[in-house]
Amino acid sequence: MSDGYVQVAPDSTGKKIDNAELTRDDGTVIERQRIVLADDENPRLQVAVGGEPGRGAVGVGGESVELLRSIDLWLKMLVVAVALHADHDVEQLMEVVKANYGE
Repeated sequence: MSDGYVQVAPDSTGKKIDNAELTRDDGTVIERQRIVLADDENPRLQVAVGGEPGRGAVGVGGESVELLRSIDLWLKMLVVAVALHADHDVEQLMEVVKANYGE
C-alpha cells in the first residue's frame, strides 16, 4: 500500500487530504482516506487503532473504563430485578445472558 493524497479545490493550490492507495481483491485500485483523532493543543497526542484486518478497534481507558464498568453492573442488577419481578430463576436467566453476550 502506498501513501498519497487527493487534491481538492480551491484555495490557491488546493488542500491535500491524507490517503492510502490500495488494490482491492477484484483488482480495482482505490484511494482510502485516513483521519486522525488528535488533541487540539498537542498534535502528537493521537489515538492508536488496533484490531485485526477488516476490523479496527480504539482502546478505551481511564474514566471511560470505570463508567463502562458501572453501566455493566447496573445492567446486571436490572436483569436480576426483572427476573425476580417476573418470578423467573435468576441463575437460569444469567446463563441465557452469558450465552448471548459471550461471558
